[in-house]
Amino acid sequence: MGLDKGDKIDAAPETDGALSQTPPQHGRSLTSPSHFEEIKRATTEPARHSSEMGTPLDMDRIPVLVPRSSASPMDGPEPSPLHKRSQSLPNISVAIGFAFSYPPGPGAPEVQFSAQISNPWIREAPEQSSTSAFKLTDPVDVVPVRMDPATQLRRFQVHSQKNKKAFANNSVQTTKYTAWNFLFRNLYAQFRVLANIYFLFISILQFLPVSSVSPTTWFPLTVVLLTNMVKEACEDMNRAKLDHEVNGRTVQALNPMVAQGGERLVSEFWKNVYVGHVLFVKEDEALPADVIVLATSDEKSGLAYIETSQLDGETNLKHRESVQQVHQELQRLGLSEGQHNLSIEGIRLLSQVVVECEPPNDKLATFNGVLNIGDTKVPVNNKQVLYRGCYLRNTQWIYGLVVYTGMDTKLMQSANETRIKSTSLDKLSNKYVIGIFWFLAIMCVLGGGLSALFIILNPRSPWYLMSPDPWQLELCLNTLTFLILLSYMIPISLTVSAEIVKIGHAYFIDHDLAMCYTVPESGDIVPAQARTSNLGEDLGRVRYVFTDKTGTLTRNVMEFMKCSIGGCKYGSGMTEIGRAAVANGQGHLFASRPGSPLAGADFTFDERPPDAVLEPNTNFWDPQISGGAWRDLPEPQRSRVRDFHVHLAVCHTLLAKLVEPTAGWVQNNVQYQASSPDELALVYGARGNGFWFMRRTGPQLEVMVEGEVLTYQVLNVCEFNSTRKRSSCVVRFPDGRLMALVKGADNVMYPQFTNDNDEEILDKTRLHLQGYANEGLRTLVLAQKELDAEWYRQWNATYVEALTSMSNREQQLDKCAVELERDLQLVGVTAIEDKLQEGVPDALSALLRAGIKVWMLTGDMVETAVNIATACNLIQPGMRVQRIVVDEEFRGHCTDNLMEQLQEAKRAMDAGHDVAIVINGVALEGALNDEEEKGMHERGLFLQVATRCRTVVCCRLFPADKSQVVHLVRKKEKVITVGIGDGANDVPMIRDANIGVGISGQEGMQAVMSSDYAIAQFRFLTRLLLVHGRWNMQRLSILILYFFYKNCNIALVSFWYGIYTEFSGVR
Repeated sequence: MGLDKGDKIDAAPETDGALSQTPPQHGRSLTSPSHFEEIKRATTEPARHSSEMGTPLDMDRIPVLVPRSSASPMDGPEPSPLHKRSQSLPNISVAIGFAFSYPPGPGAPEVQFSAQISNPWIREAPEQSSTSAFKLTDPVDVVPVRMDPATQLRRFQVHSQKNKKAFANNSVQTTKYTAWNFLFRNLYAQFRVLANIYFLFISILQFLPVSSVSPTTWFPLTVVLLTNMVKEACEDMNRAKLDHEVNGRTVQALNPMVAQGGERLVSEFWKNVYVGHVLFVKEDEALPADVIVLATSDEKSGLAYIETSQLDGETNLKHRESVQQVHQELQRLGLSEGQHNLSIEGIRLLSQVVVECEPPNDKLATFNGVLNIGDTKVPVNNKQVLYRGCYLRNTQWIYGLVVYTGMDTKLMQSANETRIKSTSLDKLSNKYVIGIFWFLAIMCVLGGGLSALFIILNPRSPWYLMSPDPWQLELCLNTLTFLILLSYMIPISLTVSAEIVKIGHAYFIDHDLAMCYTVPESGDIVPAQARTSNLGEDLGRVRYVFTDKTGTLTRNVMEFMKCSIGGCKYGSGMTEIGRAAVANGQGHLFASRPGSPLAGADFTFDERPPDAVLEPNTNFWDPQISGGAWRDLPEPQRSRVRDFHVHLAVCHTLLAKLVEPTAGWVQNNVQYQASSPDELALVYGARGNGFWFMRRTGPQLEVMVEGEVLTYQVLNVCEFNSTRKRSSCVVRFPDGRLMALVKGADNVMYPQFTNDNDEEILDKTRLHLQGYANEGLRTLVLAQKELDAEWYRQWNATYVEALTSMSNREQQLDKCAVELERDLQLVGVTAIEDKLQEGVPDALSALLRAGIKVWMLTGDMVETAVNIATACNLIQPGMRVQRIVVDEEFRGHCTDNLMEQLQEAKRAMDAGHDVAIVINGVALEGALNDEEEKGMHERGLFLQVATRCRTVVCCRLFPADKSQVVHLVRKKEKVITVGIGDGANDVPMIRDANIGVGISGQEGMQAVMSSDYAIAQFRFLTRLLLVHGRWNMQRLSILILYFFYKNCNIALVSFWYGIYTEFSGVR
């Protein structure tokens, strides 16, 4: 029984616009097993062929096949038996969403089915169209490729069993040893230490007949080796136990063979998850692998919220997006928030997906991939990927497609060991050991030589020496004997004793109540943490401290304070810079001095009325625009103010969340979630002036203005990066206009302005920027331009092409962004205050008085950095500030100008001035290039000048620049350095310094996770270095000197005794 070649089956037309409600009267239910068996037998060959192609059919969803009406007779030979039987059944509309050829083979006629069933006797299904939005082709059996040598990409098909052998399994092993190699690998690691080899050699010698002492060294050596083996075994057993627990966790996965019976979702162990698997992850579950989000429980926007504390230490929630095309298609095929089971059509759709993506790497911030669905290429980026170790939060469920498993996941790829750091005291001890060893060798040879001399001069040796051997043999034997006797000169217990002392030092740091910080908001106590016990003594020998500014010297709690719109300044009040100046009696007088670093600063006192209600993260009040007063401004200033606040309310990545779901969308019931404290302050600032960002639904944002809810549609987003130093988005306004909204630093925004801007407004705004920087405020320039529909269509086509490109995607997207972010119109400038941490000025003053040089490395403007440095006493009264600043246009060819400014600073220091150098990124780049040309053994002019200064401020730096500066000083000056910061951008600097200190602040825990010591506030650095560092250095120095003194005395007594025994080695 089967379909004859040439038969074509299609859906029956509806004759009366409705399905027949007459129950079947043919003796058997449509859902009876015998009925289905007949249908299965009738379709054996097509079903098997379809399964081989990766699209298994659920036969329970095919109760009957209905031919076309007689008005459109089928071509070909006589209808098949299945066709004849279907003619006796009632008129049931069926629509099945798949197509195949029968019999299999090229050129075979196509057999088509439709798949929507509606009958009183059949379980009701959602009325969803089965026709896919994607142009699907017959599935192709894709050979999985781990990494194509030509394209450098990996390629695989969803649910292909071949992926299991082609890619790494999902079982993770973090242990160092196995039961078979533990003994050999551990002993090999321990005997890589030179001291252990030395003591093993001495132990062997003591068992030889030539030894005049009983074997004693083997016992302490065995204790040391066994102690280390037990410690390593315990640690590795804990790792193995954790690995077993993790690999044995379960997750629900989509069953690709659901057509052959069984549940759609099956439980799988984490270790059995493979590349191409489709997982179903529920709220509060961890991700077992790196997955692309295909669909989420958020039916409208397709968003999912995750916690990434296992990856970067940050506990604040982040949002990720589903692949919108797939999410919408799966919903159309029957997936909804209430019904999370995928339909057969949805499973078939996923089974035809072919994935192309980059090979495994450790870059957590990037992902480039493409989903090939038929003829459609769907781009995938980092925002649509969840990594292993993340937890799903505030989202009921997601469907995720596995792309990396096991050791290929980003979590495991980024788990590389950091640079091994050793203390200067350890290096000095090793030098002492080597020196003592050579001294010991000389003593042994001398003892053997004197023994031979006694034999030559006195052939009749004492009776207890028996008959002496020839003097040549005695020379060799007595040299070995003295090596055994004097082996105590090198203390075998020094390493163990020093390790115990270091652990005690770490305990003192962890339990120092003076370094505990109480969080004001929650009352939680954050203690200091010694993440390593090996570097304690170097804390007392620090010569240079390299510190970040934002979040390290400041709180990183931003407050929107002032702004400039259309050449007019808005906002009042004093910053901490101003308060410090007034407290020092330098207020208006100091600000009015020509050339003063505070010139142009606004020291007016707060004009805010006492009953004013402020939004969180804002300290803004101006009678001209606050409280809705902006509506009374004359045109065009009124429109400028409106455009400014719309820009703040729309151009961001914030998410709105209801505090109390039952209270509804009212202003006080909405809480924002942001990854950037700057954006959070700006959105609250807009809300405080009547532009309330309500919520985000997919690409649409709702903003309430004057009681009216306006919908803005975000079409494209060009994210911020360190190359452009700005971000932008394309937005369709409620009136239909296409607008590009751009924001960034002033030095990269001003060159992008069109000539149509009012020059007077530009000049005034530039002066306002200078004044805000003088007050220590963080500034941001906002701009926009209206887009022509045809121009946008062409640009968007290029943008989409760049999104789907698998080669140089980031560069192509940057090129699109640069094309968009030109010929801009100025909208305004924002000024945000980031207040100093408590105790920072006193801490920096103490470090400078202790002779420690402090370098501040920041990405802020020169004026902002200088004035923060002034407020926190980094630039102290009496210091001469020498600015070495080179404009951006001279990047790469500023050597002569740079050298001239450095020579001027050198002449000032030669004249006896206390100079503080302030250098920007362009000038520093030229200085670092000069240092590299000099090599690692010769200092360039920059280091010659900068190392003589107590204070250096480096501005406009990238994370790589910070690391390069630290590396340069550490290598060329041969000094102990400390790198301290609080964010992910400080990690390279922290890792490159001799000692890394992380601050557990607002930017998560990534800096802490990469550090050697963790503190909650910068002021605790003073106690860490000047108290604990001094104690550690003092105690370990005494310990090491005592051990060498004790052991050398014991050994030298044995040598001195040789005078009375003719240096025979007799004790």
